[in-house]
Amino acid sequence: MANPSPSFSTHGVILGDAKSRVLLAEDDSAFRSTMSLLLRSDGYDVVEVGDGSDALDELVRSLSDESSLRIFDVIITDVRMPGFSGMDVLRAVRGLPEAPPVILMTAFGNKETHREAHRLGALTVLDKPFDLDDLRTAVANALSLRMLSETDEGSDEPHS
Repeated sequence: MANPSPSFSTHGVILGDAKSRVLLAEDDSAFRSTMSLLLRSDGYDVVEVGDGSDALDELVRSLSDESSLRIFDVIITDVRMPGFSGMDVLRAVRGLPEAPPVILMTAFGNKETHREAHRLGALTVLDKPFDLDDLRTAVANALSLRMLSETDEGSDEPHS
């Protein structure tokens, strides 16, 4: 029987459960590896890719493969990458019926980038360099929002 109380990391962040899938798209392999190790240590199932094209391929695969666990719970993507950009990934995700929250990262964050990202539906934009605890918090918030929206969709009761 599962433990109903949440688990916390040493930084006080609620840890993910084995069902939480994260797609991580970052062209800097060392930084991608660091983020992936961090997220895995918090209990997330992380799929790493090095560019936007591979991110879209993984997303399509998760949608079309019946043996796949399910679509990703959170997508974390760099804005500037070879192939498709993080904005392109965000645009593609936005059209999905059960679109996962998207967290963008950028070393070139200006007001226009942030404005466009939020207009397209990004949950958060993290400006590099950022504290890895900010990433943990953003992922935990994204999962909380996703769980709330799934709970709301499953409820037949009217909302006031």
